[in-house]
Amino acid sequence: MSIKTRISYGISYFVGFTFYMLCRFTSRLGRITHGDSMHSPAFKCEGIGVSVIIPERDNPALLKTCVDAVLNALAQTGEPFQLIVVANGTPASQYLALKTEYPAIEWEHEIAPLGFSSAIRRGLKRARYEWVFLLNNDMRVDPDCLQALFKFRSPDTFSIASQIFFEDSHRRREETGLTGIRIEYDDVHLFDREPVSSQVVEHFYSGGGASLFRKSLLQQFICFSHSYDPFYWEDVDWGVRANLVGYKNLFVPSAKAWHLHRATVGRFYTPEQVQHIFSRNKWIFYLRFGLQGVHFFWLGRHLRDTGCTRVSVIKDLVCDTFSAGIVSSDLKRTRVAECIDYRFPISNPSLPWLLLIVPFAVYPAAHGAAVRQRNLYRQIAQYFNIWLISDEASSYTEAILPPENPFSVISLLKSPRIEAGNGRLARMSSHARGELYQLTKNIVDRIQPAVIQVEHEELCELVRLRQEQSFWAITLHDVNLGVGPDAQCADEKLLQSLLSYDAIFTCSLEDSRLLTVPNYCIENGVDPQRFHYSAESVGQTLIFVGAFRYLPNRQGIETFIDHLWQKLRKRYPHIKLQILAGLDDSEAFIANNPRFQLSGIEFVNKTDRVQDFLHGATLMVNPLTGIRGSCLKTIEAIACGRVCVSTRDAARGLEEYQFSGLKVVENWEEFFMAISFYLDNDVVRRREETPDDEKLQRFFWNGIGAQQCAVYDTKVNAR
Repeated sequence: MSIKTRISYGISYFVGFTFYMLCRFTSRLGRITHGDSMHSPAFKCEGIGVSVIIPERDNPALLKTCVDAVLNALAQTGEPFQLIVVANGTPASQYLALKTEYPAIEWEHEIAPLGFSSAIRRGLKRARYEWVFLLNNDMRVDPDCLQALFKFRSPDTFSIASQIFFEDSHRRREETGLTGIRIEYDDVHLFDREPVSSQVVEHFYSGGGASLFRKSLLQQFICFSHSYDPFYWEDVDWGVRANLVGYKNLFVPSAKAWHLHRATVGRFYTPEQVQHIFSRNKWIFYLRFGLQGVHFFWLGRHLRDTGCTRVSVIKDLVCDTFSAGIVSSDLKRTRVAECIDYRFPISNPSLPWLLLIVPFAVYPAAHGAAVRQRNLYRQIAQYFNIWLISDEASSYTEAILPPENPFSVISLLKSPRIEAGNGRLARMSSHARGELYQLTKNIVDRIQPAVIQVEHEELCELVRLRQEQSFWAITLHDVNLGVGPDAQCADEKLLQSLLSYDAIFTCSLEDSRLLTVPNYCIENGVDPQRFHYSAESVGQTLIFVGAFRYLPNRQGIETFIDHLWQKLRKRYPHIKLQILAGLDDSEAFIANNPRFQLSGIEFVNKTDRVQDFLHGATLMVNPLTGIRGSCLKTIEAIACGRVCVSTRDAARGLEEYQFSGLKVVENWEEFFMAISFYLDNDVVRRREETPDDEKLQRFFWNGIGAQQCAVYDTKVNAR
């Protein structure tokens, strides 16, 4: 290496190191001087409506195409709107014809050319609505673009991006709207990815050419954007700042916009100038946020090549880093828990938010609690926008999340739960783990829900997060007081936590009576559209429904087989037992469990069509013992018109209603006699299996959902 090369290398390294350390020092000094300026503004209900801001420079014809398209899209939404055009770098007389044709446009004129952020700042001063749609004049939005974006406005969201296509369909799609960043040894790269599904996803930042932004945050962030003038990287800056205060940037593939690439920029700048501005702003961004990964030599070389060593640029960098006080190099430093978000259209943004927190997977519905939650909160979603926090993220895939689900947002904890044992205290500890506390606190702070609804005893201690004005409710699917070797300590912890809840729900009258604190019994229900009487029973097919992930289900049917199956097969050689255990691979399970290899026993793989198998059965058996709560499968069988032979424990919550289709037995001999009686007496069985519609109506999910909402209303209004 020559002396000249060594000197050049040393200078570049020195420049890179010095600039980087200077910016980090001024950031820390700013943090010490005025605290963390990257704070989240207080949440406010933004309502409906949008302000559209279009920066425009000397191209009325292109602007007309843009305005026609966006007015058509605004009409599709049915919401109030404001259309602002910031015309700069050209006389106002250029737009006389457009002013006559489009009287709804509000004009901002500036004879001098403005940078992108300066033009947006002018438009923001006029904006009346909390959500603003930034639109380049060389963009053409689809008619349903804004409608698709509006469905995903939520309290924790800063920006929502459209999917971008080029007007020239033969061009490679280097711009899609789905953004990311890659930091390498010698450079930093922004990139756009091709969407692989129709799912709304979080991404790095939303481009300022066709995206929806939260005005209150954008007004804060844009104050730091002048260094990027005339264009590029300011929207990246906004996205990172939003992320640092806990807000999200979303990408909506179904919202489409068409771009005449660089139709405006290309008229006033050469390709070399555009590339120079892009590169310069890249390194301003890199230093401003204290990113890491680029070698100091390459950083210094890029700074020298792009003119960032000029006094004016250094002055801006020092002032900006001091004012912002951003010292972390981790772009996700405030993401308090690693999670996956699934987002669905919000049909009514004016509804209050309900935050629902569950420790088990709700999809697929492999257990009774999941079935209850899916159906109950589908009814409650008429009155709330529901945000679901769920553990067991590995159980979820996009394919199993139906678009008609009742949740507006589903946040899933990615980190696996470490089981601490089978005792109740151990389960409370492992389920209500630190990551769940952090994620819950973050979302509560962001959306300030009207109701925070906790499910299951395992999460009872989450109420320690409650704030003075918040409303907390918990559903105890099983009231386990006195259960287990650690009952005394677990009961004490549960009852102490319950004192801090505003409402406590139980699932059966028996459980309600066990509690020593006031509570509301919200029973399990049934969907009459799926579970209804269709035809009388025939044959000799018994059915058991119960996910084996819930141990009492497996123990109950195993004990039933051990005590009764051979005896039943001897009396009824053609009898069958169908088991719906919620298994993905029943054959592999049977191969390892000889008990289930007996003649006449059939397994059904995981299915959401339980009602089809109930309709095809003769009787249902429910042999569970030692349980609390209420078996949802029992009311589903009664609704389908199938007699259920049940232990007393498995009939909890239903026995006192005296359904003719519910036969409660006390021991295995009575169980055998009841099954035999109904198999031998078709006339009696068919008479008793016919549902009592009047009694069943109280168990329809719409009524049960209304009961729970009535409690919310009463308690919240009383505060």
